Amino acid sequence: PYYDDAAYNMEESELDIPEGTVMGMIGFMPPKIAMYKDKVSKILCFDRGIEHNGEQRSIPILPMEKEKELLPECGALISTGTAFLNSTIDDILSWSTEASQVEMNGWSVLFWPPAYEGTPVTHINTARYTGTWEELSRDLSRGGNIACVAKHSKHIFYKFPEKEKQDELNYLKKTEKLEKERKKKVETQKREAEERRKKLEDALLTQQKNNEKKQKEME
Repeated sequence: PYYDDAAYNMEESELDIPEGTVMGMIGFMPPKIAMYKDKVSKILCFDRGIEHNGEQRSIPILPMEKEKELLPECGALISTGTAFLNSTIDDILSWSTEASQVEMNGWSVLFWPPAYEGTPVTHINTARYTGTWEELSRDLSRGGNIACVAKHSKHIFYKFPEKEKQDELNYLKKTEKLEKERKKKVETQKREAEERRKKLEDALLTQQKNNEKKQKEME
């Protein structure tokens, strides 16, 4: 139900990060590096696959065993959804004690806002596939990569309201629900009252006709 709700489809897709912030990045994400490299003091990037293969990237890839030591330095954190798949997300969030903004990013991120309630996650940045199964299977059968899938997708960015705003939002939703229920009840009462009025009119009309018939018979 959240995919088509305008409240969960925001235009902006960047974190509002103060200059000098140290950013933690779980998973090597070139677009995010390009977006933030000139805005933050440094990016601490961890990627198990790249580290395992000993590959070189545009920024240093730090050893995974350093996460517990270095993530507490980060004022912001971006992680791919792979952290859910390999069950490292709980440790990552618990170590990111100074991160005021935490974004879950990528195709593997679950877009179900209630699932993140009570967690440090502040943003969801993912996508929804909008193409047909035929288009998807055709592209994949031709060796298509993520770019082929992306052309049939819609970007989704959601920022969780602050606690006070979340409480206000919940209150407004509850109030809206109660108002809808009240209007529905009033409409039902009006409809039932109209039905009773109609039955009464029909009964009076029938009685009147019967009285007129009896009157004629007496004459």
